Amino acid sequence: MEKSEESLFEEIKTHPDYVKFVFGDGGPPLPTSKYIYSYPDKEDYQIGILIDPCRNLAYDCCLNYFGTPEYLALRKPGLEPERVIRKNILANDSIISSNGNLVYENGDRVNSPTTSTSTSRMPDDDIVIDSECQGAGDPYQYCVAYHIANVRSIIRPACTDNNNTLDALANCTGLDGNTYPYCVQIGFSQNSFIAQCHPDYLHQDHCGTFLELHLASGSPEYTSETLLSTTKILENSVSGYYTTNISLLWMNDPYKVLCTFAETVIRVGSIVYVKSNAPKCCCPQLRTSSRVGAFLCPIAPSGGGPFAAPFSSITDSLANDGALFQYPFCHGGLETPDMYMCSVYDSVDNVHYTRPCTPVQNTTLNGAQFFVSSEAFMYGTYDSVCPYFPCCGVSKLDICGTGDSPFTFRGRVGRVVSIDDTALITLISVTFNNGRTSYVFRLDQLKLENYMSMYEVW
Repeated sequence: MEKSEESLFEEIKTHPDYVKFVFGDGGPPLPTSKYIYSYPDKEDYQIGILIDPCRNLAYDCCLNYFGTPEYLALRKPGLEPERVIRKNILANDSIISSNGNLVYENGDRVNSPTTSTSTSRMPDDDIVIDSECQGAGDPYQYCVAYHIANVRSIIRPACTDNNNTLDALANCTGLDGNTYPYCVQIGFSQNSFIAQCHPDYLHQDHCGTFLELHLASGSPEYTSETLLSTTKILENSVSGYYTTNISLLWMNDPYKVLCTFAETVIRVGSIVYVKSNAPKCCCPQLRTSSRVGAFLCPIAPSGGGPFAAPFSSITDSLANDGALFQYPFCHGGLETPDMYMCSVYDSVDNVHYTRPCTPVQNTTLNGAQFFVSSEAFMYGTYDSVCPYFPCCGVSKLDICGTGDSPFTFRGRVGRVVSIDDTALITLISVTFNNGRTSYVFRLDQLKLENYMSMYEVW
């Protein structure tokens, strides 16, 4: 059989369309008259990662095995009421199931009528004797009856995700059945071909498919691109999940392991949450079906103005192309600055058109200074100009006039792009659109957005 494969390979190499593509000797480039590079849309590509999928089970429990990870999200996560984009706060192993909801990786409920799913692989809570319990919920929520309590089951189904707690000093078992120090088993699955190298280059670092460990948001010393640990995937015949091991040593240093930590200081690259003391602006009334009113430009699938991020997929680009032919029209694309545009009606020419909204003007009313707008669809009087958009005002009472539209970054999460600490008050620039534009906040208007883990598997 091996000789037959060698003969077939030699025959293939004699074909005129055979392309010698060898890394070592820098072979001839691909002829562009016959070949093109084609990149699939990211929505068509799916990859699954499970951390420690066989914890407390046989080491080979996740070989060509299908397993959908489920997570217990707290029912009362303690999030800020003004938070715009809600997130799940995952429970630790000590929280009983009745205090949370099982969710999938995308946040959908496991037992939800909207997802048409009614089964779960996770076990129910265990029943134990607890002399402190006097009755249901008395004195603790986990009490279910007199001297009876619920505790989270230690049983986990095979091939599931256990990324909430991980001991970097623990050993792991390889597919050969041997034990190795300072490592963890990782389950992987993807719906595309897993590229493998020719046997002559199987162990070269520039060829193949890899799993990598990175810092999720970097650190003061390292960026998120810094490679902390890596392992090569040597199996491409995968049905469901397959497993491999990855070292938990810090950059392969035998005296350092990955450990949990939490940053306390905002830096460039930090993910921050905008607090409720950030300004709230009052802007011209948002456009309605009458085609008269204001709207944010530029426009992208992710949002308008400050939330219009560069396209991340071909689907986003195509969707935006279609939006360019729909009224109201922005005067430019994502290369233009964020602004409020006003859609107005010209009674002389009997047409609607868009233009930049007029800045609010300083005026005196009963001896007091106020800012008002000349736009027909902005009604209130305000104490100062909005720091984000000159066509909007700010009220000391934090109240917008009847009919005016509020705009604020309160409850939003963004990434720090620069810090100016040369003045008395530290000013921090934050982007909400992946770096296309940024907005300035005082240090006291921001707080670090904390996550359960500082690490990611790529």
